[in-house]
Amino acid sequence: MKKPAEVRAKCTLVPLPEKALETEKHFELNAANERVLHELIFKGDRSKHVF
Repeated sequence: MKKPAEVRAKCTLVPLPEKALETEKHFELNAANERVLHELIFKGDRSKHVF
């Protein structure tokens, strides 16, 4: 059985104007045309995680 990948990344918490209504993931494309995670928003949070 494979062990799940563990990742650590530094992020900045950016306040949201109100509680998030749903969980969201935002990606950007890099020079190699790969999707790179840029933002995470968790349902019910009042801030977003920006990488």
